[in-house]
Amino acid sequence: MRMQFLILIFLIFGLQSFAQKKDPQNIIIPTYEHCKEKWDYTFVKDTITGSVIYFEKAPFACGNISTASITIIKTKKGDSLRIIQVCDTTIFISLKQMLSIIPDYTNYSNIALPFNTSKTDCEVKKTIYGKVWKP
Repeated sequence: MRMQFLILIFLIFGLQSFAQKKDPQNIIIPTYEHCKEKWDYTFVKDTITGSVIYFEKAPFACGNISTASITIIKTKKGDSLRIIQVCDTTIFISLKQMLSIIPDYTNYSNIALPFNTSKTDCEVKKTIYGKVWKP
């Protein structure tokens, strides 16, 4: 009797956990368009310094279409900040590297961004246009 009770409990929990599995087709994979909708574009007055936590090089050289690299830094205050550096295809940045960011006040539109999306890139909302400078 006790064995039958344990088997019944096992079957109930087994079927319940099976029923809770999600269909992989319902999983949302973030894209840049999905992430960009939540970006908060900010203008800063002064140069900002911070340590690189994410970098993605521009997808191709500027020509008829403007492109940009994306760098995410963590400032000394602990804030995360995305920097869009327009028409920069030559720069290479290492993770944990200290950088200074000079604000760029140009009003850009229709910029081709890198195609990769990461969890870090989607989580950071505060975004500025800037020029990356290696001290």
